[in-house]
This record gives sequence, structure tokens and C-alpha cells, in this order.
Amino acid sequence: MLLIAGASTRAAAFSALRAGFSPHCIDRFADHDLSSVCPVEWVNHLNNFNQSSTFAACLPETPWLYTGPIENEPALVEAISAQRPLWGNDAETLHQVRDPLLVHTTLIEQGFDSPEVAFTATGLARDGSWLVKPLASGGGEGIVPLDDSWEGADLPRYFQKRIPGPSFSGIFVASREKSQLLGVTRQWTGRPGADFAYIGSLGPWPLATPILDSLRRLGEVLRASFGLRGLWGVDFILNERGLWPVEINPRYTASVEVLDLAYGHSFLIDHARAFDWKPPESASFRPLPSWRVVGKRVLFATRPFTAPSFLEDFAPAFDSSVFRSVADVPNPGTLIRTGEPILTVFAHGATLEECQSRLQDRIQEWERLLGQV
Repeated sequence: MLLIAGASTRAAAFSALRAGFSPHCIDRFADHDLSSVCPVEWVNHLNNFNQSSTFAACLPETPWLYTGPIENEPALVEAISAQRPLWGNDAETLHQVRDPLLVHTTLIEQGFDSPEVAFTATGLARDGSWLVKPLASGGGEGIVPLDDSWEGADLPRYFQKRIPGPSFSGIFVASREKSQLLGVTRQWTGRPGADFAYIGSLGPWPLATPILDSLRRLGEVLRASFGLRGLWGVDFILNERGLWPVEINPRYTASVEVLDLAYGHSFLIDHARAFDWKPPESASFRPLPSWRVVGKRVLFATRPFTAPSFLEDFAPAFDSSVFRSVADVPNPGTLIRTGEPILTVFAHGATLEECQSRLQDRIQEWERLLGQV
């Protein structure tokens, strides 16, 4: 058994199933396809995760891991980790990697490009060349340009120099001794009302050898500086000058699933081994199909929406040999408000172009089917 906690745990739970674990989840959505394959404890608001340590104490002392945005709750991580082994980054590591000034200073000292950061808007240009970012961020939510319309906010936030260029994510797995770059995905961001929100990934994305070498060195610097372990990711911008790390995601990220499917391997096995897990002698890992290039896109509601009953037909029993075209399927009757996620659409292809084209076609099909055009 493996306890997984987060706003959305479905991707990590499916990775766990592919690895042969039996997941038990604490989840904000408790979607139909997740609850049909494993026990799920539903929490109706992110604040309720602070009660999850009480619930977790009732479960067997199995290892646990977290997905986003639990990295913003080091006290919760510490509380649950007092009850059971943590397969993830501890509270001390989270305090460090979620400190934008410390990360920026570390990167500059190690010779990497890093966007300037500030904790006050005084003296900063209000022309959109700076971004306002929540200190407790997740999935790009709450990030806005700094311009004349910004009047300040009560939530803790900082400012980061905006770097032009496409967004990518490098996925790493790290032991105590070394880090390994598993792959890179192209990140899609932006939806109405949230210009920087994560909406999907495509990968594995090929990059030139010098960039990959720089990424590998970046992973090793971050591991050695902050003690990162297991699966984690770095979001970065790539432009003519090179790569610019903009955020560390110190846990299982949405892009891990893309690489899982593309490579035909559950990287949750590597994650577990990073925490000294050893498979039973009787364990035999079933070969998984490789889908070469994989894309995923989150479909968001453009108007209030009630999940129809026919969606149940798109949440079949879990089978790691079958490519699922949709996931995060809501329970019939669920009220989904404007701007909230409905489900996630997947596609695969032999090339990046083929995969992206198929994914776009499927998004349009689902928009029509669900009346979200």
C-alpha cells in the first residue's frame, strides 16, 4: 500500500498502479476513474489537507508521498511524516526550495542564469516585465504581470523578472548521492482568467546536447544544495541565451506521467528506490507499452457545467497495457464552475507534430461533446 496526498493524485496513483503498488489517496476531486481503482478520502478544500494527518494516522504505517500543492505545507508534511515513512522531500528541504531568494542566489553563485527576484514592488517597472507570484504557488495559479492594474494582495507573494520564451519542465530523480535527468516536456500554460496556469505537457521534448548538459548540471547542483530526493521537476524558460530556471517543483509533477507513458516505464519505481525501497524477491515488473510521444491537456469549463452520466463509460477498469484517451473523469452530477478543470485529454504519436495534432483534435471533440465551445 502507498498513501498519496494532493489536490489531484490520479496521475501519481496510476503511476503507482503501473509500478505494482496499491495506492490509497487523499484528494480534492476524488474523480470517478480514481475512486474506481483505489480508496480515496475526499477533501473539499485545500485547507482541509491540514486535517489529513488525523485521517492518515488511522491507516497502516505505509510509506506516503505528496503531489501539488502540498509542498506549500511543510508543517503538514512534517506531521504526516511523523506517522509513516516519507517518500518525498521533507519540511526542511521544502522551506529552502520554496525560498525564491535562496534559490536565485544559489543558481547565480553556480553560474546559471536566474531571473531577478524582489519582495517589494517599489522601484519595479509596471509594464508587465515583472511577474507577481504567490509564495505558496501551484500550477501557475495566481501569477499575474506587474502593471498599473495591480494594487497589491493580502497573500504572501514575491516578484520575478519575466523571461520571454517557451516554457519547459525537466524531470529528475535523485538519490542521496546523485541526480538523473529523466526527460524534458514542453509546457502549455494559459487559460481565460489565468494566463500562466498549467494546462498540459508534451514529451519527451528533444533539446540540443549543450542544453541537456546544462540541465543535468542544474539537477546535480539543486540536489547537492538542497538535498532534493526522489522525483522532482524544474520549470524553465528556454531562449536564445539558454535556459532560465523559474521554479522548482519538489515532488511528483504532472509531466512525470507523460514520460511514464512515452517510455513505457513507471518512474515511481525509481522514486521508491531513491528512498531505499527494495522490491520483494517475488516481484516481477510487467513490461509496459511505449507510446513514443505523449501529450496531455486539461479541459477547463468555459461555463458552469454538470458532469453527465455518460462520462462513466470513459473510466474503464485500470489496464496498464491500454492507452487511455481521457482521465480525471468527474463523477456524474458533479457541478463544475467556470474556469475549473473538467477532465484531462491524452494523445500519442510517432512524432511531436503528430501527437500535438491528435491532441488538438481530441480537445475540440470533447469541447463540442461537453458543450464547452
